[in-house]
Amino acid sequence: HALDLAGRKRILFVDASVGCAGPFEATSLQPARDASFTTHALSPQALMQVFTDLNGRSPPPCTLLAIRGERFDLSEPPGAKALEHLDAATRWALAWLRHP
Repeated sequence: HALDLAGRKRILFVDASVGCAGPFEATSLQPARDASFTTHALSPQALMQVFTDLNGRSPPPCTLLAIRGERFDLSEPPGAKALEHLDAATRWALAWLRHP
């Protein structure tokens, strides 16, 4: 998936989170090796580092949009607060897409 970053002007990674402040947090990312580097599920920063290692150059600017969730059990529907957070994050993402 690191090669999917090639040819892009910027990247938005989106993830559910229990650690971010609600409703969401948007953070600029930098390539970095972390504990996920040796697994099959890389963090966005580790994925960016793989891109850098493969291409000898930095990836395009990357942002992580962390959306505050409530419940994460399998087949558990999102709660009302989580849906509010998703709505706020979606509005932010649409503005991000319109205004590079």
